[in-house]
Amino acid sequence: MQKLAGLSRWEMNSARPMVFKYAFDAGLIDRPVKYWPIIQAPCKKKVLRLARAAKGPPPFDAKALRQIINAADVQLRAMILLASIAEFGNNDVGHAAAARRGLEGAG
Repeated sequence: MQKLAGLSRWEMNSARPMVFKYAFDAGLIDRPVKYWPIIQAPCKKKVLRLARAAKGPPPFDAKALRQIINAADVQLRAMILLASIAEFGNNDVGHAAAARRGLEGAG
């Protein structure tokens, strides 16, 4: 959660009415301040559910994916597994730093 001036959003939202009430009671402002209700963060489960629904169904079912993996050679099998499990694409695998793969002297 982001903090502003050392206070979390919850701390700022809970202190807001007190500050405005004090300012009105002390005569610093001429009328009470009307402010929007506290904005709640969306439920994480709902956000994930909506994102999953927006993605649509997977392109392959489990049976078809097993057939593709079994028919592939070792290198293609590794790429398919990375794509299906970790959701890595061609650029993710191809542009990975050589140091991260332990291939500094290879090639």
